[in-house]
Amino acid sequence: MYLIIPSSKKTYLILTLEKGEEWKVATERLEKELNKALDDFRENTLFNLETFEQVHENEYLTKDDLEEINRQAFYCLHDFKSKIIKYLKGNNR
Repeated sequence: MYLIIPSSKKTYLILTLEKGEEWKVATERLEKELNKALDDFRENTLFNLETFEQVHENEYLTKDDLEEINRQAFYCLHDFKSKIIKYLKGNNR
């Protein structure tokens, strides 16, 4: 079964769903995976905020802090990309 979704640029995304799989179920599965990536990002950044005063003498961010923020944002975006690609490959059999 194919599902065709018009996008804003007049192109179309075609997904192959497994026999009997509802679109709602498929999107809920992807949403669950993406929410996990966001939760991981939130947990890591909250940890950095909670321990900020333990590793800083003042309230100013350092180069290391910016590198850590960059690293956590990259991990989250990479997780998003990986989960979306895995989802699309799994549905395009």
